[in-house]
Amino acid sequence: MARSRESLPTAAAGKMPAGVRPLLVQALDGGGWAVLAGAGLLVVTEDELVLHRPWSDVDHGDWDGEANAMTLTWVDGAAPTRLDLTEDVPARFPLLIREQVEHSLVQVITEKAAGGGQLRAAIRRGPDGELFSQVTSSGKVRRGPALEAQIADLEKRIRTAVGLHA
Repeated sequence: MARSRESLPTAAAGKMPAGVRPLLVQALDGGGWAVLAGAGLLVVTEDELVLHRPWSDVDHGDWDGEANAMTLTWVDGAAPTRLDLTEDVPARFPLLIREQVEHSLVQVITEKAAGGGQLRAAIRRGPDGELFSQVTSSGKVRRGPALEAQIADLEKRIRTAVGLHA
């Protein structure tokens, strides 16, 4: 388990949800802290909880070591979150994010979408350990009955692959 390089001030710690145990705390450039926890990513200031998302919401992350910045893209299409970190970033920070996101992924199937683009079906592990399915798209995907049928079939296949009822 990673250790925090920095701890949260009492006021910021008071904004954290009950029961959340930080794996790593990193100061953000411009104020606040990124808190990596087993249940997800949190961003907190001394005044408020700014962000609290489970790892299963992360589609992917991009680490820019020169800028000390991590950009997370979300499966629900929400605007990406950029974490601009202070200069003393432990090498473990981007690795821990990757480990946590990968831990949430149980099974993945990708295939070309009917009419263009790409589909990705995933079985994910939520913060409570329960498994669920997600189907996301990327690229120029043309909506319509063929795509809807493909999505339903893809989700059924991935759920069957891990023993979940379709």
